[in-house]
Amino acid sequence: MECINGSEILDEIAKMGKYDEVTAKELFKQMLEGIEYMHKSRVCHRDIKPSNVLITKEKRVYIADFNVAKYVPLEGDVQYNNGEHRSSLLQDTSQRGNSDIS
Repeated sequence: MECINGSEILDEIAKMGKYDEVTAKELFKQMLEGIEYMHKSRVCHRDIKPSNVLITKEKRVYIADFNVAKYVPLEGDVQYNNGEHRSSLLQDTSQRGNSDIS
């Protein structure tokens, strides 16, 4: 896990009022790239909001707070939780004890 030296994008918007269009487009692009990476890794964040998006002074975006994230296995995957077969498509990471998210 990486320590981020920055702040929530919510706090930045509260200070600045708004971003200029060029900066807003770049930040949004970074957020979408992060979400795309999560989805390709079969992770659904389920709580994307300004307070869960961190931004550094260099305007690099990080998505935080995976407490309610779910892992979505591929169809046909066999999933086990404490020795039991899980047949649901969505696995609640809080019930597994250990998160697969790194």
